[in-house]
Amino acid sequence: MEAIDKDPTFIIRSESPICGGPPLARLVERPLTWREDFFVRDHGAIPDLALDNWSLVVEGLVHRPTTYSHAALVGRFARREAVVTLQCAGNRRDELIAVRPIPGEVPWGAEAVSTARWGGVSLAEVLAQAGVQAGASHVWFEGLDEVTRHGHTFGFGSSIDLSRALAGDVLLADRMNGGPLPPEHGFPLRALIPGYIGARSVKWLGRIIVSDRPTDNYFQTRAYKVLPADADPATVDWDAYPAIEEAPLQAVVCVPATGATVPAGPMIVQGYATAPGHRRVASVQLSTDGGATWQTADLLDRPAPGAWSRWQVVTTLAPGDRELIVRAHDSDGGTGAVHVHERWNPKGYMNDAWHRIGLHVR
Repeated sequence: MEAIDKDPTFIIRSESPICGGPPLARLVERPLTWREDFFVRDHGAIPDLALDNWSLVVEGLVHRPTTYSHAALVGRFARREAVVTLQCAGNRRDELIAVRPIPGEVPWGAEAVSTARWGGVSLAEVLAQAGVQAGASHVWFEGLDEVTRHGHTFGFGSSIDLSRALAGDVLLADRMNGGPLPPEHGFPLRALIPGYIGARSVKWLGRIIVSDRPTDNYFQTRAYKVLPADADPATVDWDAYPAIEEAPLQAVVCVPATGATVPAGPMIVQGYATAPGHRRVASVQLSTDGGATWQTADLLDRPAPGAWSRWQVVTTLAPGDRELIVRAHDSDGGTGAVHVHERWNPKGYMNDAWHRIGLHVR
């Protein structure tokens, strides 16, 4: 396994490529996730890149194709900062695997999510400088890593609609929580698209291409799509299904841990919640009686588009085996699926079902 600078309690879900995240209790200790706890989802080896031989190419349907060094990029455009949560589309896949097996996919728990304060420059300003041509409709991101799929080796890539790219909140980020971007998180530059799944925020960014169509990169055309429950990934018509864009609505219990034995009486329940796209977390509710009644949680972080809200509830539990259920509502009224079996799909993506944990209360 490649060396990454993580806490000793970091949970490794895959050693090659590296995939892992922190214990849930550590995840919600702070509003920002520091490097030692920030989840990692790689698809190949971490590339060994240096600023003195790195460049960013901006090309395609633009009037002024440009190649930037790091110094030129950060010297030409105003610096910006934003608190943004990244979440893997496979977050909470283990609950879907419990319904039916999902072979070949990382068995994520609920730890494939983290939040940081990112620094960089605005993609919209970079595109404005390049001069987008008429007929353009998509922006491609191409990474400098090497990924092998089905006998072909290529860089990880994705694309987003031009309108999303020009919205003003998409960053080309070179800093994380006040320090340089770590290698495992995309040094020297990554895309950062608030409210979208992490796969769209390409790491180790080397090329931005403005185009009249979505990229044909494997991770846009084949991976990161929600297929019908009865579809066979080996024979399905992948073109019939759209690429996943927005991250799922989530509410997750992080403390106490599922299966824990806890004393009867008052207890604090904590977790995180996220909302898709430009929506905000509007409320989080907890039930200790199978959904008959609900308590509204206190949100510990001010709800904002693209960023999580940690939450807390003080409740009272009587002795016995108990189930806690948590759900979130977003600013458009969404609340996710009631039961996890409603979200099962052959790739195990986008599990937004109400989170349930069992406790032994004595």
